[in-house]
Order: sequence, then structure tokens, then C-alpha cells
Amino acid sequence: MGDLAGAMKSGVPLTLDRHIHVVFTSGNTALVADDQTLTITGLPSMPDDHLYAVDRTTVQAGPPPAGKTADPASGIPIGWPVGPSAHHAYRYYDPTTQTSPGLPEAQAEDISALSDRPSAPDTAARTTSPPRRRRGRRNSSGSAGTTSRCAP
Repeated sequence: MGDLAGAMKSGVPLTLDRHIHVVFTSGNTALVADDQTLTITGLPSMPDDHLYAVDRTTVQAGPPPAGKTADPASGIPIGWPVGPSAHHAYRYYDPTTQTSPGLPEAQAEDISALSDRPSAPDTAARTTSPPRRRRGRRNSSGSAGTTSRCAP
């Protein structure tokens, strides 16, 4: 059935630069650019840029303001709300599959098991350089967004 173990190489240096910034606002809607570039040693850089219309209160995708365009999306295209509700069925928008799959509901035993775990942060992804300002790109308020770089 093929060599599943050999399908992925390990130890290949790569970086993923992601820059999320607001480019326009109107009422409760923000046009948010989500610019990502994957760079793998020995291959050309692979940009993946999107522009979403986002409700500024719920962070859910919505229609763009009059006279503006945005990538089609549903659910939450750029990140989770600050202070999310414990009883809300959030749906994250996946631009690769263009779907908004629901997250599995936690069972009572899963939640109780979390209280037994130490509260140390997960350090699986290490930051290889501090967040840096990207020059030349400004949002509607005139301030620059930030970009961080992570490596395995």
C-alpha cells in the first residue's frame, strides 16, 4: 500500500510566516488580510494569501461591506474570540478544504482529566526569532501588523 513512513521527510528546515492585519473597517465588519508564506529549503516560497470579511464582535465570517470584495468563508476564518463561550459550537474555517468543520464536543471525563494535568505551556513549536514588524504594510489605522516565524 505504499511507504507511509517514507511519505514525509523529517529534519527539513522550513519556516511559515503569517501576517494577519485589518485593511478596512465599516461598522461591525472588518476586512482582514491573512497572508502566509511557507518556505522549505530548496523549494520556491509558497504564498497563501486571503482576505476575509469578519464580524468584529463575533469574529465570524460575513458579507463584505458595500463596494468591497472578500474571499468566501464561513465560520471563524482567522482566530478564536477573546473569552470564548464554553457552550458555543464554534466552527473554524479551513481555507485549504474550504469547509467549516465542527469541533468534537468534550466529554465530562475529558474535562475532568484536564484538571489533573500540570498547567505548563506546550512548547512543541519553538520561536526561532522574536516577532518582527513587517515594513511597508499598514492597516486602516496606519499601524503595521506583526509577523512571527516558527520552526519545528
